[in-house]
Amino acid sequence: MSGASEIYHQDFHAWAMRNAELIRQGRLAEIDAEHVAEELESMGKSQQRALGSRLTVLLAHLLKWRHQPGGTRRQLAQHDHPPAHRTGGTAGGKPQPAPHAAHRGARRLSESPLVGRQ
Repeated sequence: MSGASEIYHQDFHAWAMRNAELIRQGRLAEIDAEHVAEELESMGKSQQRALGSRLTVLLAHLLKWRHQPGGTRRQLAQHDHPPAHRTGGTAGGKPQPAPHAAHRGARRLSESPLVGRQ
C-alpha cells in the first residue's frame, strides 16, 4: 500500500487536503488518483440521491396542495419527510435522475393525510 493510500485509510481529512493541494499546485503525478476518482463518483451518486429525494418531497407537497382541500402552507411545512431513497436507472453505466420514480414516491406520500387534519 502506498503512502497516499495509507493516509486515505487512516485520516480521510488529511488525505483530502493533501490531494486538493497537490491538484492546485499541478502536481498531478503525486495524487492518489484511484481514491480521488472513487470519491468523486461517490459524491456524484450521493448528490443524485439527494436530488431525487428532494424532488419526491416537492412533488408530494404540490400534489397535496392541489388535491387535498383545506391544506395550508403550515400543514405542508410540518409534514414528515421520507428518508432519502435511491433514484432509478442508469445510462451508459452512469446513474440518471429518475423523475418517474420520484413521481411515484410523491404520489404515495401525497396520499398520507396532512399534519393537523382529522
